[in-house]
Amino acid sequence: MKARPLPKLRVQISFERSFTEVEFLRLKRGLMAENMRDRWHIFYKEPWLYFVRSWTRFCIYKVRLKKSENGCRVTAAFASRDSRQYGGTDAREDARTVSRLINEVLLSDEQMSGS
Repeated sequence: MKARPLPKLRVQISFERSFTEVEFLRLKRGLMAENMRDRWHIFYKEPWLYFVRSWTRFCIYKVRLKKSENGCRVTAAFASRDSRQYGGTDAREDARTVSRLINEVLLSDEQMSGS
């Protein structure tokens, strides 16, 4: 998948989280949009987890993961601030969006079952 890199116009967002080894494996598996309703491609290229809009291929978020004894932890997170690519301006909302995408898309039980 060819994605455009996170633009230089970016902001670091406050996002701290740890993941178990099983969760880390699920994060690394990522998700590729399968149809027009799917809005995100999410993929892992060590050490970054990338969140890319499926239609435009713009990278909107990226999260740095560092391996730990029991899985991994977030060491940095960034959000685009290029208004030509993304209209978000609230770092707290960006952190909530990243958290929601991880929880509901990558770590959900539906994702594991293939539903």
